[in-house]
Amino acid sequence: DSREALALWKVADEQRKGEAAEARVKNKKATEDFNKKKAAATKKGTKLKNSDKPTPIPIPKAILRPKLKDFSNGFLQAGAPGDNEDDREAFEAVESGSKGSEDDKDDEDEE
Repeated sequence: DSREALALWKVADEQRKGEAAEARVKNKKATEDFNKKKAAATKKGTKLKNSDKPTPIPIPKAILRPKLKDFSNGFLQAGAPGDNEDDREAFEAVESGSKGSEDDKDDEDEE
């Protein structure tokens, strides 16, 4: 149901926003700490190694909100991964009038 999908999306999006905010705070703190160490090392006349530089925590990407038009009676309409290819092959077979392997067997007999 579209309402259930929207409710699940809201929960997942709130969780993602919390994780993203947490990652931003940790990245900012790590960068500030590194800059303090770098400034102290510069005063002493030494340099820090590049390996001392903090690696940022990846920030989770946004989750796309489900669109209500994608739902019809609780089922997803066309657009589900992998479904389009199978439908297209079946449609082309019907349009051309071929029945797949049966026509191939007839072709072999003619030769």
